[in-house]
Amino acid sequence: MMFREFIYLFCFVLVMVIAAPVFGDDILTPGDFIIAVDADGDSSSPDAEQVPEAIDGIYGGANQKYLNFGAVNSGFIVTPSLGPSTVDSFTIWTANDAVERDPATWALYGTNSAILSTDHSTGTAESWTLIDSGSISLPAERNDTDNGPGGYHATVLVTSTKTYAS
Repeated sequence: MMFREFIYLFCFVLVMVIAAPVFGDDILTPGDFIIAVDADGDSSSPDAEQVPEAIDGIYGGANQKYLNFGAVNSGFIVTPSLGPSTVDSFTIWTANDAVERDPATWALYGTNSAILSTDHSTGTAESWTLIDSGSISLPAERNDTDNGPGGYHATVLVTSTKTYAS
């Protein structure tokens, strides 16, 4: 009887491992080229919450976030220093303060054009292709201290097979 329970448990764990999503390597690193954008040109950020904070690898605490007052359709353009890449997932972390500032939807675009847009512009100086989009639900808990990778976040799986430079 114990042997059969072990086999069932082993099979269950094996199925869980096989069924678990497989994520690729990180493609963004601190220091990669990155600029803030907003579709209607109203992009702006406080001095201590600039766009490089979006990929700095620090998980929480005051002034450890990217905040764009452009609101709807704001975001950033980033060019990975490792070169053209295919995105299979990304993670969004909650900030330290306001739930109402969390994104509810996302859209991921790619381009192989040279980036001519400037920081806090509309980001339309390049030809962009929609890769994938959807909704996201972040937890209400806040990353008000450095909780490390165990902090509050949501990971999004992306349906993509094409490689883009930015």
